[in-house]
Amino acid sequence: MRKLFLVLTTWALLGPSSGFSEDVKQTDVYRRLKKAIDSVRAIHTLDHLRPFDQIAERNVTDQGRGMSLESLWRGSYYGWTNPLSPWMDGESFESWWSRAKTDFDDARVTSFYRYLLPAFRDLYGVDFETMTDAQASQLNKQMFENYKSDIWLNQVITERADIEVMFFLSTE
Repeated sequence: MRKLFLVLTTWALLGPSSGFSEDVKQTDVYRRLKKAIDSVRAIHTLDHLRPFDQIAERNVTDQGRGMSLESLWRGSYYGWTNPLSPWMDGESFESWWSRAKTDFDDARVTSFYRYLLPAFRDLYGVDFETMTDAQASQLNKQMFENYKSDIWLNQVITERADIEVMFFLSTE
């Protein structure tokens, strides 16, 4: 939405005949607009972040109970439109991944798949679409370690996402 606003505003300021022959992001108009937009504090009223102790999507793995790549996908909207191979209690990541890695082949154009890709890249430094089996295993291992306590979650929310205040409303 922000990019669309920026493009439309820039188009309006530069005029429809400009043809964008130069890189818009290098213009003074773009820099001024971006600075103004970035200075506005935003309030986002809907999210699905739960308190750490209420995250239910944890697997019983060969390393104990914890978050896994499977539990992250299962806890997202992904399953609304795409099948996901289940994780069997006590299973290793490698065993699950050998069955599940092709589950994503027909999902690549869905928003329920694509919205998590930036998080894998930004938080874990991996391109989910091109990662090797070894990188997938490392990603799962990092996730499992990160979710052993609420430190990672708090760091991502407050430092990386810059969320200052968040309320949790229970439906119970």
